Amino acid sequence: MNDTARPDGAADAVRDWLIDEAGFLEHFGLVLDGLCARLLAAGLPLARVTTHIRVVHSERIGLSRVWRRGQAMIEQHFGFGPEVEAMYQRSPIRIAHEGKRRFELRPGDPGATPFGIAVDLEAAGISHYVIFPLFFTGGHVNAASFATDRAGGFVAAELEFIERLLPALSRVMEIKGLQRSRQELLRIYVGTLPAERILDGQIRRGDVVGMDAAIMLCDLRGSTRMAVELDEETFVLVLNRYFDCVVPAVTAQGGEVLKFIGDAVLAIFELPARPGDCSPCDRARAATDAIFAKLREVNETGASPGGPLEVTIALHEGRVAFGNVGSVERQDFTVIGPDVNLVARLGTLAAQLGEPLLLSGRVAARSPAGLRKVGEFPFKGFRDPQSVFAQAS
Repeated sequence: MNDTARPDGAADAVRDWLIDEAGFLEHFGLVLDGLCARLLAAGLPLARVTTHIRVVHSERIGLSRVWRRGQAMIEQHFGFGPEVEAMYQRSPIRIAHEGKRRFELRPGDPGATPFGIAVDLEAAGISHYVIFPLFFTGGHVNAASFATDRAGGFVAAELEFIERLLPALSRVMEIKGLQRSRQELLRIYVGTLPAERILDGQIRRGDVVGMDAAIMLCDLRGSTRMAVELDEETFVLVLNRYFDCVVPAVTAQGGEVLKFIGDAVLAIFELPARPGDCSPCDRARAATDAIFAKLREVNETGASPGGPLEVTIALHEGRVAFGNVGSVERQDFTVIGPDVNLVARLGTLAAQLGEPLLLSGRVAARSPAGLRKVGEFPFKGFRDPQSVFAQAS
């Protein structure tokens, strides 16, 4: 493509692909791969392409994808904090966001030095870097950059070629970003299984399915005292330390955290997907061991400002009704049923007895190692006394 050439059918073909086909790809990484392949085929001397999007997420503020010719694509996540803000202030991305205009950088020029990325670009042999603002329908401005290692950089016709594609690229990037944000937010706030069912359209009130599962209830001991003695910010920090001990241990064993009930965590472990996989009870026991190990680590390092973290855990296996319950105005994906009530009674008993872990007779029968029988206990709502087990001393 020479300097006098004008964008022609090649640009229109790439734009049509973005509009008609790219949105059906599984994720935006595939879109960017496909776009770069088409730009190279059209004769653009690309060496590096990036996209940058602000995200709605509890742990990060931005997501970038970096394509390099002949290399695997990289996905980068940027969290909150002063280091990320300082990086942003020295980035051409800020120029695109705030100035809402195209910005060009030639890494070897003296004027490029204020930008943190200039050193890396020059080391990679980049001769010309151009970043464009991408305008989303909600009013947000994101960005995409295109860089070449050809001597002399891009010519005007090549930049015009790219600019013809930007409106279509913005729409696809916005759609795929919204899809990903929707999935991640649902997973974070309601859990993986509920998110899958909600996105699959199982949103009618009363739409429930029965399943056999191990049920865990983990409760933080002394939380009432800490809530009174600690200021709100410190107490929230303590709760997050505690949840970081519990939730990863559950998910690592294929469990699903359904909800936080104050400082209690309700989780389930479904039947194994394949014959021969670990049983729900074994996975629940393994998650319990991991929780206690992580708590010991936190307590030994003094990482919790509220003092040592102690929990009570109740485990039971049974039948639950999992699905959508609630009022027309406010609904919840949860589990209900007698076996859920039984694990709640076990949790209350564990606190009363000062036992870190209590298991129902059904769990003990399936995974008896290292257990001792505590006794038979009557539980409200259950006709027969229930066998209860604890860890052996």
